[in-house]
Formats: sequence, structure tokens, C-alpha cells
Amino acid sequence: MHFSPDRLRRYQDASLRKMVRYADTVPLYHAKFKECDVRPADIKGIGDLEKLPLVTKEDLRNNYPNGIIPLDYQEQSGFSIHTSGSTGQPVFVFTDIYSAITSLLGFVRTLEYYGGNWNKSRVSLIIDTSPGSVENMVFTSSAFPFLSRFIKMSNILYLDITEDPEVLVKKLEEFQPEFLGSDPIILRKLSYLRYQGIGENLSPKHVFSSGAMLDAYTRGYVEQAFGTSIVDVYGTTEAGPLAFQCKSGKMYHVHSDFVYLEFLDIALS
Repeated sequence: MHFSPDRLRRYQDASLRKMVRYADTVPLYHAKFKECDVRPADIKGIGDLEKLPLVTKEDLRNNYPNGIIPLDYQEQSGFSIHTSGSTGQPVFVFTDIYSAITSLLGFVRTLEYYGGNWNKSRVSLIIDTSPGSVENMVFTSSAFPFLSRFIKMSNILYLDITEDPEVLVKKLEEFQPEFLGSDPIILRKLSYLRYQGIGENLSPKHVFSSGAMLDAYTRGYVEQAFGTSIVDVYGTTEAGPLAFQCKSGKMYHVHSDFVYLEFLDIALS
């Protein structure tokens, strides 16, 4: 479905109002709103975003668990997930089935944009399947039994990032994915093996990179190894899918019905 700019803005405004009302029931956000003298009724839409206080990862760490969920929230109805901690300490947050589906839809949208079909295309994802990771929640355990009742997943191969790279290559060659996705580190390892003559029969149409910054060197190294373009996909544990690279390679398509991105030129102490 394609929204006109006006319809998209109306949807964003309504979603933000609903989100702020919910956030006000969460101790951390309620305290932040009070400090800034902001009430949910003050937020009419995206134009009022500047009125809202900033929330940092440190705020989330310091207020986990009870401070980041509503007082009447039943923890067993959701899942605790955490970031990788690559920039410091991991951040733990709560999520639910709806958020898991949203994350999955972001992936489906990206796949379809690049000519894939969720129900037919062979897709291989080399992911972090450890308990507490977003990937574990969506693809392998917590939400998987629920999602698999509605979505075919037999054409998708999930591999763990901790497996030996040569073992990964062997499994990938057997599966022959049309689309291959992992983080830049794993993609570099697979590319190195291809340069060594291992995995030469592996030839995906597209390679997707996510989970860490994709630098120019890695992009060129992987694209040359696989002989195909690499697509950068941007998302976070806290916010879910955010954007994916355009076919032009110069722009990103933002999941504007999921998130509204602001770029702030500030320094946080």
C-alpha cells in the first residue's frame, strides 16, 4: 500500500499521539515529561516532536526493568531482549508479538523491493540466535511458533553467527540461497573464504548487510567476492526496522509507517 504524503503524515500524527499517551503510563517517560512540563495533550503530531525530552540508552539501562514498562504490565506477556553491547553495556528492553511481526514485515518489505518473495525465494540469514537477541525472538524461539502459523518459513535457512565460517559455507552451498543476509563481519569472513577458493558455488542474487556499520572497504570487498551488489539494512533493537538502501545506492528508503527519523546535531555528555 502506498500512502500519499498527506495521508502518511495524518497516520504518523495519529500514531505519535497514541504512542505518547501510552508512554505517559511508563515511569521513565512520565518522569521525563514532568521534568519538561509536557503533557500528552500537548503533542498533536510530528510537528510537536521537539517538545518531547530525549531518552538515552543510559536512561533505559538505569530504569530497567520496572521503570521502562507500565505499572500494570504483565512481563510474561512480552519478551526481554537486548542489544549486542558493541558500544558499551547491552541495553535491555521489553517487546511483544506485535513488535516481532513489525520487525518481520520490515524484512519482507526489503526482500520484495529487491525482487524476492517471502514464500518462494530461498533466503539464508546468518544471525545471532542466542537467547535475548531480536533474531532469536523473531526467527527461532519466542515469536516463531506464533508467526509460523501464518507465514511460511520452510524456504528460509537460519544459521548461527558463532558457527565456523567453513561450516557455514558448506551449509550455504547445499541450500543455494538467492538472498543472503548477515552482519559485515560474517560477510567479510565468507568473502575471504571465497577468495581462497572455498564457496565458489555460492552465488546469491543479493547480499544484505545489517547489525553494524557497513564501511566502504567491506562493501567493495564483499561485492567483488560475490559478484553482486550488497544492500545495507538499518535497524536497532530498541526501534526495530528503520531503513534500507535504495537500488540507486545513494539513498535509503525509510519505514515511515514504523518510525519517524530525526537527525540531531548535538553532543550528549
